[in-house]
Amino acid sequence: MTARGALVGAAALVLAVASDAGPRPEQAPCRVAGFGAEVFAGSRLFEAPDERLELLAGRALGCDDAAVQRVLGPIGLALESLPPPRTPAPLRVHLDPRLPPRQAPLAGIEVHVSRRELLVARSTLDQLGPEAWRHELVHARASAPPDAAVELRRLWLTLEEGVVMHVATASTPFRGSIAPVSGAPQPDSALENVAFQNADLEDAALRGPVETSAAELRGLADRSSSQRALPVQALLASAAYDPHPLAAGLARELGREAAAPIDAWLDCLSARPPELPPDAALHDVFRAFAARCSHGTASELTAAIERWWGIELPMKQPALASAGRKAAAHAVDSR
Repeated sequence: MTARGALVGAAALVLAVASDAGPRPEQAPCRVAGFGAEVFAGSRLFEAPDERLELLAGRALGCDDAAVQRVLGPIGLALESLPPPRTPAPLRVHLDPRLPPRQAPLAGIEVHVSRRELLVARSTLDQLGPEAWRHELVHARASAPPDAAVELRRLWLTLEEGVVMHVATASTPFRGSIAPVSGAPQPDSALENVAFQNADLEDAALRGPVETSAAELRGLADRSSSQRALPVQALLASAAYDPHPLAAGLARELGREAAAPIDAWLDCLSARPPELPPDAALHDVFRAFAARCSHGTASELTAAIERWWGIELPMKQPALASAGRKAAAHAVDSR
């Protein structure tokens, strides 16, 4: 057994010991906006290899629980302007999950990257509006990033964050710049960028001490591609890396000439990502991310990336593009 395998096995043993003894009675998911939702209390996160956190679900709360009702209400409002999910899997929400030592506490609502389940601070339930829930619900529909080095994984999550910002803001009633669903009319107002203080929770390094200030990152993000010599590698390798400031620039570019409908973007996000080559570089991540999308959505995304990062991304890898198209088709067929 490799050292990596031993660590994974040890983590699994810890999770098994930490769980309650004996089987738990099955409880039907609660219903909200036409699909299922489960809310848990007492969940825990454990440190795992590669800067990841494993999530162990706690006790499922009953649908009549007051805290569950405070969760389902805003979720229902947030889902009103989003197309229905294509898969029947219930949404899973964890209230006040216990974090490992040295991890910053939850400040609101976050998404667990690999499990795509929501982590929420109970004390903020009355402060979270539909916009915050909508943003994270879009994240929850996205597929987890492919296995890759930390820097490449962070770049993938930055691209995801930009698309999620675009979709979540554009789906807000009377504020979006793209059609809410296929064939629907487009509102006139331009895309507005929303700053989110929460970070996607799984990569422990993303929650380290701040070495580069948010103002400095926003300054980099606000420069045009002709003015910016963006230190992408340095930023992606920083222990303080936060995808949100850079992703806001991508969202802004996506809003300039938006044409693809929201459900096309959701199909793109939810499609299973193709495998990255062992020697993958940044441009491979850009290509793989866009390759999952339909032709029109991929073209729109690629053009936005090229404008923002100041690079050219010709789809020169037919095998990668073909794999991405199949993944996107699979996401549509799984309706």
